[in-house]
Amino acid sequence: MQPDGKSKCRIKVSKSPKHWEHVDHEYGGRSYRRSQYGMHGHIVPPWASRYPATAVTFTYVITNTGATPVSNLNVADSFEGPVAGVPATLAPGQSVTLTRIEGLSEGVDNTVTVMGAYQTAVCADNDIVIVKDKLRDRRRHDEDHFKDKGKRD
Repeated sequence: MQPDGKSKCRIKVSKSPKHWEHVDHEYGGRSYRRSQYGMHGHIVPPWASRYPATAVTFTYVITNTGATPVSNLNVADSFEGPVAGVPATLAPGQSVTLTRIEGLSEGVDNTVTVMGAYQTAVCADNDIVIVKDKLRDRRRHDEDHFKDKGKRD
């Protein structure tokens, strides 16, 4: 699950009207809450057109590594809206590749979670893809858990 084959990529420093909100989801009769990045029903402000976004392609490869078919697949990432092309079932050893293109104007940590059902159990796995903005001086309000703004990778 990496943008353009990388676990990290960098985009231009900009400004985004999108924001994070906690959103409730349900799968297999269980509720869970996750952070989701998007507009959340707000109108895009006029100033946003002055800050062009960078198109980032996320590629998710999902493989059934078990010995039984997995059904009722659900793929949830950090963006609003569903991930397109999720099959209903994956046979043992079968893979599917899904892509999503997002216009980003700031760095994000995209957490991708895949859930499915087999026999009477639920299985799940997740991964994180990191998109950072270009190197710039740290600002006091920065929330960079990797503490590496201003340093080279």
